[in-house]
Amino acid sequence: MKRSILKITAILIFLFISTLSAEEAVAEETVQTEEKATTEEKATTEEKAPAEEKKKAEDEEEKIEKIEPTAELLVLEPVQTPAATQENQEQPVPEPAQEPVPEPVQEPVQEITPAQETPVQPEPKAAEQPKQTDAEKQVPAQEEKPEKKKTFLKGEISNIGSKEIISPYSSAGLSIGMAMMDERYYLTLNPKLTLRFDKIGLLFGMHVPLNIQLFNTDVTSDQEAFTFRTEDWDEWQDYLKILRFIQVGRSEDTFFFSMGSNFAQTIGHGTILKRYVPNHDTTFSTLSTKLNWYCDYVGFEALLGDVARGNMFGGLVFVKPFSALGGYHAKSVSFGYTFVADRNAPTLMQYETYYGMPDPNTDPAGWDTINAASYNGQRVRRLEGNSKNRPIILDTEFLYIQGIDFEFKAYKNQFADLKFFFDYSWFKSDFENGGFTGGFLGRFNLDKAKRHAMRLQLEFRGHKDTYQPSFFDTYYDVERIEMMTNVFGKKDFSPDGRSKYWHLTNDGTGDWVFSFYGEFSYSWKTWMALSLGYEKLPGSFSVFGHLELPDLWILKGMLSYYRRGIGSASDIFSTDNVSTVFRGVLRLQVLPILYINAYVGKHWAFWSADRPRPNDNLEGHFVSSWDWGFDLEFGYEWGKDNGKKKKKQDKKSEEAELLGDDF
Repeated sequence: MKRSILKITAILIFLFISTLSAEEAVAEETVQTEEKATTEEKATTEEKAPAEEKKKAEDEEEKIEKIEPTAELLVLEPVQTPAATQENQEQPVPEPAQEPVPEPVQEPVQEITPAQETPVQPEPKAAEQPKQTDAEKQVPAQEEKPEKKKTFLKGEISNIGSKEIISPYSSAGLSIGMAMMDERYYLTLNPKLTLRFDKIGLLFGMHVPLNIQLFNTDVTSDQEAFTFRTEDWDEWQDYLKILRFIQVGRSEDTFFFSMGSNFAQTIGHGTILKRYVPNHDTTFSTLSTKLNWYCDYVGFEALLGDVARGNMFGGLVFVKPFSALGGYHAKSVSFGYTFVADRNAPTLMQYETYYGMPDPNTDPAGWDTINAASYNGQRVRRLEGNSKNRPIILDTEFLYIQGIDFEFKAYKNQFADLKFFFDYSWFKSDFENGGFTGGFLGRFNLDKAKRHAMRLQLEFRGHKDTYQPSFFDTYYDVERIEMMTNVFGKKDFSPDGRSKYWHLTNDGTGDWVFSFYGEFSYSWKTWMALSLGYEKLPGSFSVFGHLELPDLWILKGMLSYYRRGIGSASDIFSTDNVSTVFRGVLRLQVLPILYINAYVGKHWAFWSADRPRPNDNLEGHFVSSWDWGFDLEFGYEWGKDNGKKKKKQDKKSEEAELLGDDF
């Protein structure tokens, strides 16, 4: 009975100590296993003493030479010592097969002793061998595996909002092709360079796009053929387009930095700014930049939406007050404050005058009266453009949104990470003119190898109809001038030269309404990524789809479709020249140094009022206009052999660390 109690006591103490740090556990285990070894030795030496004495007499010196190096291996590499011990101990091999637990423990006990002490007293060294045997069987198996299982891909798993494919390899080349922009056809020349430094997480790209007009289908223009497109390089900001992108880290790493024209930017949960894209003007190149940093207790995100002009900017600061308590529940609790602003939001535009009607610039009330009486409100204001074919802005204001944020992580294991968040945001200093957003963010590993990942985000919103969650979105760079989304579900909606903020303020009644946003993403390693989204607005709905093939052997591709303000399901596939954005990109390698690149899509462009559009009468407005292009690229990609490719995949797997916070 006493012997059994001692055994049970030793085991319980050992299990308790194993939860401490590695150094403390090894030190404490030495003391406990000495007691355990002593009690076990008393029980076993009486039965096996004669046989062990014979073995000790026959190969005493040989055993000493083999066991001493094995004891060192047990300390340095405890996971591998069982195999090493069996290889070094030639004579005791049959005995562990019959009695696996006591035999390996006792033989080293009696043979280490003669090497360091005397043949008569084996007890002082008996604790070393049982101690290492227990550690190698229990401690590594319990402490090393769980930490690697709870890993997830960080950030978004597809590049929603991007306009081009970013190759997973370094490359250099020259592309020569043809493109159509604004109803004009151009010869394109584009030397470019992309460099990846995976060891430090750096991605860098640059190019020098040159366009030479071949011919013009616009009968209202007198531009000659074979002329250089000067509007691409007539402002100092245009030279920033040479930098395609630079990025350090991933979006939810402890440190992340990005700058470029190909990134869609989001702050926090996206309830104020979600996937903002500043590049819709083909005559002006804009860079946006983002900086993130966080630790266990505080963090921030900072955004500059337009590096050259500085119009859009904002940020988020947050604290994690309970991180000191430990555990993912406490560490995930965050409280934050968000501020995003457009410092030059247009409030007054210059409009074209209609024949026989008051000037909408000097007599807007009279214009509205005549329009309602004589034309049943069918005529809309047409924006007047300048020499660069940009709408003329007469007055601006400082428009900003602020909000408070809260999130916590409810559950996490090796296959699922579930997070909930709750935000409230509002226009300017009017706290009542805002809305709530309650959301869920789930990330899932669909297999143990983590080849398949899934991301699900759901948002349930309650807000005034004079406010819209995610106000600064993919469309905002255009809608700051002219609203392109049929938010209120008006029949025969058409842009009218007034901004989204103006329409929310003047068309809304101040009533509370409810809306919904859902987004699903799936990725299969680096070969394929798919994202689908749905948004229900008060009077309409919006949908988007995005497919990527980032590295499918010799083929790379991307396909994006985004349409907002849809009145009914039957309108999804109808012709739309207002609120549809589409982009398809293809890259095919035909030779080691020859690639075919092509793209087609619809993007926003300002259509001058002096260029008639008899089919839809959208002259003097932004329209969703087709553009396309193709080229042959003579270049080379490196870092593509199987060994390096596998290393990159392993690197991406290592970067899938424990989830950080969206804050």
